[in-house]
Parts: sequence; C-alpha cells; structure tokens
Amino acid sequence: MRRVSNTTAIALSVAAIILLSGCVQQVRKQPPQLSQLQVRELQTKFFPQETVVARMKAVSAALQDEGYSIDSANTELGLITGNRTINDLDETTRNAQVFWMGFAKDYRAARSWTATANIARIDDKLRVRISLVEKELNEAGGIIYSQPVIEQAPYQALFSKIDKSVFLQKNKL
Repeated sequence: MRRVSNTTAIALSVAAIILLSGCVQQVRKQPPQLSQLQVRELQTKFFPQETVVARMKAVSAALQDEGYSIDSANTELGLITGNRTINDLDETTRNAQVFWMGFAKDYRAARSWTATANIARIDDKLRVRISLVEKELNEAGGIIYSQPVIEQAPYQALFSKIDKSVFLQKNKL
C-alpha cells in the first residue's frame, strides 16, 4: 500500500474545494410570514387633510428622490406607478456557468423594484398606501425572481421622503 504525500493530499483538497464552490447556489432570504392585515399596515400611512393632487405630487417627488422613474399617474384614481432598476451582476453564478459549460445563461444581471402608490381620502385624512415588488432580472431582461417587499425599512424610508417632500412644497423650496 502506498502512502499519499502531504502535497498530493493538499492538491486533492484544493481541487475538491474548487469543484464544490462551482456548485454553490445563491440562497435568498425568506420574507417574514405576515398576515394580509399586517402587510397593509406596513404599507400604509395616514396624513393630515390636504388635496389628493398635492399628496400625489409629494409621493411622486419622493419616488423620484429614491431613483424611481414614474410610469403613470392618475389623479382620478389617486394612483402612481414607478420603476427603479440597478445593475447587479451575479458574477459567481455567471463565472461558474462559463467554467463548467463554456457559456453563461440565466444569471442575475439586474434588480428591479416596482412601486405602486394609492392616495385616497378617508374621512378627514389622506391614506397613502405604497406597495413594492422586487425582481431579479437575467441577462436577457427576463424575470428570475419576483417577490413583494414586506420589510419595514423601505416603507419607512419612503414615508419619511414623502414628509420631507411635503415640507419642501409648503415652503416652496
């Protein structure tokens, strides 16, 4: 029986690590399990009475401040939609595919967020509800993954921007 030298063992270990690293699949963080009512509470904020159009202007400005392009706005329905896309290349997946197959297909090339805002008068206040959907796009622009955003931080950031936008509008800044 032959003994395996230390250098051979190290070389085999390194080769095994390289082979196994190509098999790593990206793990997505699972969103928290919330009821529909909890999600609505997260997405909704009430503001003091003013006109729907004034609040729509504030929401549009806040979305634009966050990098969204406004796709549509309907004052009759109090509805605004916008999109934001950033380049976010998944080089690990792409490089592993090139290494093993000689080409890469269906790797994440960008992330996109769609925002839909609804502004409605409820009694003596205005209700603003914003829903966000995050998508991962492949190199051809197809959707790899799409999921509603149900973390509190992005909504708090948007509502804070809306408050600032209202302040700037009132002070004509």
